[in-house]
Amino acid sequence: MTNYIDLLTRLAAFRPKTQRGKRLASTAIVLSAASVLSFALFATAPDPIPEERVEKAWPISSFLSAPMEIAPVFKAYGKIDSTNIAFIQSDSREIIHKVNVREGQHVKSGEVLIELDKTELRLRLREAAAELALHEAGLKSIEVDYELARETQSHYAGVYKVSQQKLARHMELFATRMISQSLLDEAVQMASTSTIAYQDHKRQMADFPNQILKQKARVEQAQSALDQANINLQKANIKAPFDGPVLSVNASLGSHAVPGETLLIVAQSAGFEVRVPVPNVYIDRLRNSLENGRAVKAKIEGADSPADMVLSRLSSNVKTGQSGVDAFFGITADNLEHLPEIGRLLSLSIILPPEANVVAIPVQSLYEHDRIYEVIDNRLNAIDVMRIGEYQDEEGEHRILVRWHNQQAGQEIISTQLPKPITGLLIDRASS
Repeated sequence: MTNYIDLLTRLAAFRPKTQRGKRLASTAIVLSAASVLSFALFATAPDPIPEERVEKAWPISSFLSAPMEIAPVFKAYGKIDSTNIAFIQSDSREIIHKVNVREGQHVKSGEVLIELDKTELRLRLREAAAELALHEAGLKSIEVDYELARETQSHYAGVYKVSQQKLARHMELFATRMISQSLLDEAVQMASTSTIAYQDHKRQMADFPNQILKQKARVEQAQSALDQANINLQKANIKAPFDGPVLSVNASLGSHAVPGETLLIVAQSAGFEVRVPVPNVYIDRLRNSLENGRAVKAKIEGADSPADMVLSRLSSNVKTGQSGVDAFFGITADNLEHLPEIGRLLSLSIILPPEANVVAIPVQSLYEHDRIYEVIDNRLNAIDVMRIGEYQDEEGEHRILVRWHNQQAGQEIISTQLPKPITGLLIDRASS
């Protein structure tokens, strides 16, 4: 510092003779003075005190784990269908006399849906009855003839025997030339006539059972025709084959019912089911439940379901565009008239069999689909978990069911979604 002052003193005492020398001297004096002041500032400045760095504690909320047995639930969409849909047709071409139902109406089994004109059908029934009476009378006539023929059989046999004996005597007499040839010829003619009559009678007797069987067949045929005519008359009242809704009505009053054409379509209520595409993650559990006889139920979301839906089977093929298979839930209900319409898409909650030793955690506790964090000595510790399903508690809060290795009751789990949680992160409990 003293050297800088001496230098400044010498520069101040220096007296240049030229104008240029004066300018250079002035510049040198200013620069030297600035350097001296800067050095003085740094030399006299206080020594800095290093600031102590404090680790940030992240505020979190937490809860204590409580493993228990809970039935997992997952959401899915399903479509109402029926295992039995009847396309009702008519077997005869008759005029439609009356249509008693309309589309959407619920009908009971045996209820008359459509009435056909019965005029021609009644005539056919009377004609079939007359044909049956005719063949029954013919059968009785044949049976009477058979009975009479049996009574005269002994007479034909007697006449035949007498004629043969007479012929033998005439032949003996002719041999001794006691009678003429004409008398012998008469005896031969009488014997031949009685033989022919006797053989014809035997043929008739042998054929009577066949005639009776043939006539009985005609009676059976006529009886079948009568029964068919009666059935056709009954079919003029087209009835519902089962309970269920009417899906479509194609019949109109006054038109002819054409055999083979559908008049109306009815679905069986007892055959209603819901077809639900199921994600692959749940397929094995559903299949195991079916094999072990454990019921898997479903409920309609956002509405009071009129029926319980119980898993009945799984499809055996994967449809194009799907990654999983379809599950079929059968519907059982006391009031089948208020079931959802066929084809309606429903939002469902599928209730799986209860799982033991699972913990229900809030959605914000789960990280990256398979990780949660517990608190140990005010620091986080990561735990890998297995996701079991979902659950809705009594307050309506959505929960996720998880299970992990070496889990214990009372583990403190955070319920706050942190931006970048890691093991060892310091936390501060905002609430517990």
